[in-house]
Amino acid sequence: MWVQRVIELTGWEPLGISVDWAAIEGEPGVPLPADYKELYETFGGASSIFWGATRASRSTS
Repeated sequence: MWVQRVIELTGWEPLGISVDWAAIEGEPGVPLPADYKELYETFGGASSIFWGATRASRSTS
């Protein structure tokens, strides 16, 4: 998937975070997107910083 491509392009090491998605999704009763889960498991919470920085750079160019 595209997360693997990010790893290839950046050279970042996957974190391999284990998450109990059933517990997280069970509270609001809404499933999270599969690509979000993969991104979080691969890069952790910092992935939101990565995407925020990407959006910010696009809006200023």
